[in-house]
Amino acid sequence: MLYRSKAFLNLDGAVRVLSPELDPVQLIRDYMLQVMEKRIESQLTPGRIFAWVLDMKHLFENAPRRTDMVLDKLANDQLTVRLEVEHVDDVVKSLNRAANRLSLSMLLASLVIGGGFLLEALRKTRR
Repeated sequence: MLYRSKAFLNLDGAVRVLSPELDPVQLIRDYMLQVMEKRIESQLTPGRIFAWVLDMKHLFENAPRRTDMVLDKLANDQLTVRLEVEHVDDVVKSLNRAANRLSLSMLLASLVIGGGFLLEALRKTRR
C-alpha cells in the first residue's frame, strides 16, 4: 500500500508539471465510479435480485418476533452473551510478562535510589 501511495504522489507531481489544469484525483474518482457501476451491473441478475428480495422479506417478517424474544430475555435476566476471542492466552501471557518486567524494574530502581540516599547519608555522617 505504501508503494502505491508513493507512486500516486510521484504521478500527481508529474501530472501537475505536464498539465496543471488536469486533476488526477478527479480522473481516478470518475474511473472508479465507472468500474463500480460495471461490477454492480454484472452482479445484478434477476435471480440474485429475487433472492435478495426474499431474504429481506424474511428478515423483515421475523424482525418483530426476534426483537420481542430478545427484549423478553433481557427483561427476565435470561440474556446470555458469549464472546470468543482468539489468542487470549497469548495476550494474557504477554501482559503478565510485561507487568513482571515493569514491577522488577521499579523494584530495582527503588533499590538504586534508596542505596543512593543511604550512601549520601553515610557520607554526611563521616564528615
